[in-house]
Amino acid sequence: MKAVVKKELGQVELVTNRPVPQLREGYLLIRTKAVAINPIDWMKADGFPAPNTLLGHDYAGIVEEVGPGVTRAFTKGDRVFGYTLAGDYRNPENGAFAEYIVAKADLQYKIPGGVPFEKAAALGAAVMTANMALFLKLDLIGEPDRAEPNSKGEFVLVYGGSTSSGAMAIQLAARSGYTVISTCSRHNFESVKALGASHVFDYKEANCAQAIHQLTANQLRLVLDTVAVPQSAKLCAEAMSTEGGRYVQLLPVPFPRADVEVIFMDATTTLGEHYEYGMERIPVPVDADAFAFGKAHVQTVELLLQQGDIGGHETEIGDGGLEGVLDGIKRMREGRVSGRKLVYLVE
Repeated sequence: MKAVVKKELGQVELVTNRPVPQLREGYLLIRTKAVAINPIDWMKADGFPAPNTLLGHDYAGIVEEVGPGVTRAFTKGDRVFGYTLAGDYRNPENGAFAEYIVAKADLQYKIPGGVPFEKAAALGAAVMTANMALFLKLDLIGEPDRAEPNSKGEFVLVYGGSTSSGAMAIQLAARSGYTVISTCSRHNFESVKALGASHVFDYKEANCAQAIHQLTANQLRLVLDTVAVPQSAKLCAEAMSTEGGRYVQLLPVPFPRADVEVIFMDATTTLGEHYEYGMERIPVPVDADAFAFGKAHVQTVELLLQQGDIGGHETEIGDGGLEGVLDGIKRMREGRVSGRKLVYLVE
């Protein structure tokens, strides 16, 4: 089968003779119809020494076979989307950029009627990351599917509102009753506001942090940084309350305040499996709490999507199918994608 494989550090290739992955206990075998690119895809290509592993996390497709031990009601022919491990030293078959993939059944989502594959493919990493960051790590009160969400209207800053994870986090936090503040480039202001952000700031402005601090009257204690670079960490630190708070980052970067609880979050822990992280191959143990949390929120996400209460990021359909993914990874690496998600159809 066709697949996008990491050959060595920085070298990604399309191969045409990759074996169809073996179906494991608790997994689904899925024929992919669309895949989407995330920043972590180029980061794993360039920074994780895992040769001959499959890349890609986000997909949408059709269930071909249900593995032994699957407890959720999946059947052959179901339309599904979700998130997979990728660039995985322990299981090189894990990944989404292929004609056939395996995915852990407990953490996959059924696609609502009327949602096309190309839209669903852009959702997996976003919903898993945003849910875990907001309701497990930031410990927000209230649930986005409840009629009576948190009524305090506390401030939450989502740094990077035009990223796919940021866009989903804005929707979920706003539906849960929080006053959402976000940052993005000025040309993305209107789309970020439409997601539910009450206030949007241009992170490039010199006074951005001070403006957020002033708006929140020293009451900003909850921050999700979806970009997580030194510059974003500094801005968030300056915007937050002088009384401290909680800062969740999606990449491990230094944070310049000791009075703030800093939490590095890798959404992959939601899958409940051992894996290794980064150039140093740091062992990451099974996180039972994250796995239980992810399982518990699958039906919530499916319901919100079915009701149209949340939606995916703006998408751009790239040319060339799986071969086009190579160019998409390059574009993402070079920072040539903003405010939308690159999706490729798998023929």
